[in-house]
Amino acid sequence: MKRNSIYGALLLSASLFSGSAFADTKMTVVTRDGAEDEISVTENGFIFFKDNFMNVVAKADDSKTVTYDLSLIQKVLFGDSQSAVKVLGEGEMVLYPTVATTQVFLANAADNLNEVTIVDAAGRQVATVSLSAGNAINISGLVPGVYILKAGNANFKFQKR
Repeated sequence: MKRNSIYGALLLSASLFSGSAFADTKMTVVTRDGAEDEISVTENGFIFFKDNFMNVVAKADDSKTVTYDLSLIQKVLFGDSQSAVKVLGEGEMVLYPTVATTQVFLANAADNLNEVTIVDAAGRQVATVSLSAGNAINISGLVPGVYILKAGNANFKFQKR
């Protein structure tokens, strides 16, 4: 697998079957030294690639990210046959977590995207925020509620608690 052929982000989602609830997807990262790291990714978790790293967010409502150097990965296995993988193309972004108290992250943001706008549920612009390292967006100054984050031509809904 060529490193430059990996671009964008992967969204993992479990599909419904027989009326049961969403299931977690078992993901195993095997490194070149033979070590295996098993991660349980929920239906709203995702993977994104930035520079030479693969980043795994197991739950979209959690800001914890596990990062792997692409040069050390031998293979990635998805053990749940019901999982679906969607590869996001260039310019497609993902905002996570969707419920947060202090910060949200914009994955796969274009390098030339320097700031985003936050609009409240009434449509009023409440903030213009510069993107920081890792595309973290500080929302600690917002009052609890539902907001829309505008990033370029994309809009993302999130909840501030």
